[in-house]
Amino acid sequence: MLENAKTGWDKLDINQKMIILMTIILFVVALGSLFYWVSRPSYSVLFSNLSSEDAGAIVAKLQEKKVPYRLNGSSIIEVPSNQVHEARIQLAGEGLPEGGTVGFEIFDQTNFGLSEFAQKLNYRRALEGELGRTISQINEIEGARVHIVLPEPSLYKDKENPATASVVIKPRAGARLADSKVQGIVNLVSKSIEGLKTENITVVDTTGNILNEATGDSSFASGGNYTKTQLGAKEAYEGTLEKSIESMLGTVLGSESNAVVRVSADLDFTQKSTASKIVKQEEEPVVISEEVDKEKYEGQGASPGGIPGVTSQVPSSATSEQQASATYPSGSQSDGDSTYSRQKKTTNYGFTEISEQEVKPPGELKKLSVAVVVNNDGSKPIRDETIEELVSAACGIDKGRGDVLTVSSVPFDTEWMKKEEKAIADAQQREMYAEYGKYALVAILVMVGLFALLKVISSVRPARQPELLAPRSVAAAGVASLDLGDINISKITPEKKREMQIEQRKSQLTKEEIQNLAKERPGDVAQLLRIWLNT
Repeated sequence: MLENAKTGWDKLDINQKMIILMTIILFVVALGSLFYWVSRPSYSVLFSNLSSEDAGAIVAKLQEKKVPYRLNGSSIIEVPSNQVHEARIQLAGEGLPEGGTVGFEIFDQTNFGLSEFAQKLNYRRALEGELGRTISQINEIEGARVHIVLPEPSLYKDKENPATASVVIKPRAGARLADSKVQGIVNLVSKSIEGLKTENITVVDTTGNILNEATGDSSFASGGNYTKTQLGAKEAYEGTLEKSIESMLGTVLGSESNAVVRVSADLDFTQKSTASKIVKQEEEPVVISEEVDKEKYEGQGASPGGIPGVTSQVPSSATSEQQASATYPSGSQSDGDSTYSRQKKTTNYGFTEISEQEVKPPGELKKLSVAVVVNNDGSKPIRDETIEELVSAACGIDKGRGDVLTVSSVPFDTEWMKKEEKAIADAQQREMYAEYGKYALVAILVMVGLFALLKVISSVRPARQPELLAPRSVAAAGVASLDLGDINISKITPEKKREMQIEQRKSQLTKEEIQNLAKERPGDVAQLLRIWLNT
């Protein structure tokens, strides 16, 4: 095969060789360009919003690791999509990006000339930088900065100002930071700084919204307007109820899109505590304790009596009127003997006593309003009464509490939905066609290149075949081969020798072509020999 190709190439003139070479070069260039366009990597963002220092350090590391990259502006670095995660892990292991802040590495280099004030300032900067880096590791946060105020210590505790801190957070695109994570950030900062209380920490986002306002359980105890936590609990309750009703109606109506539910709940977040004590009287009380006190006196003479006090105790010099006013009851007396007795009995009864303490948790439902709109497109009969009964039972409507439930069935306008679905389907179809088009273009270019190459080769072959089939050419080849044997080679000049070598080469090529032709087309060669013999 290679010998045949070489023989055919030698038979071509300079123009034919140039055409074939140019065709091959153009085909290779086009095919290589197409493969580069199809297989070129898609780039994704590695880091964005970088400071100049971080961007320079990251680019240097990427060049060192021979990772391809490209800059989109001065603060965005992109790398191939299949290397994003690996590059981030490698750079994070080397402490990049630093976020434009310094941490405790500021103390790696000792400077003995720093004043005490400069050392305190560097410590605060390092503490702020380390906290900012730690907070930035949270998934929903793209970046964070911490500002700390550490007051000077005072000799008097009551005159010492408290430490304060503020945290500025930049959430990632489309991410929402949960209240629990905000509270976690507050606790993290509080436990990292000595003497810093959680109530002296403020967390805000880049739009200026305070994120840690009224966090914790104490926020439920306030009344009046809803706090952020209370509003979140209210929205969560309403959303759960809406999804539950829509899911139920979707089963009845065939699809959740055939019903729209809106719930408004009035919740009481006031926390109350009530204590009560109930005494239950029994028919036969139970005696708990009984005390008996007895006193008895026996002796001669009158028993003691009279009115106690000053009047009864006056001396003999008192007036007769005063003495006459004093009377003395006499006790029992017999032959000058007297007897005195007294008995006192105290009985304590027990009763059943019930003590109750009721703590009313915040979030009690005061009133519930539910509105339901059902798609009545006429495909199936819908009874509003049935829907109302189902919804009322599902969400616990209480008319006595003042709850309101409204159900309406109207035809929905679904044209916009159809347009959206069609737009999405068209976009997916275009994306699929573009993907298929890449491979189709590769196949077309390959076929065109092969066709052009075969066309050039086929245009050359017919010019050679007549020479192979011509009788004179064969005879000339034989004569040329015979003449070479009669020549005295020692008398041949160099120019003549070169001419003879060329003629011999042509004769050899002609023989080889005839042999190849006889192998490939034996029938045609036999027919040609018959014609020559007959002539």
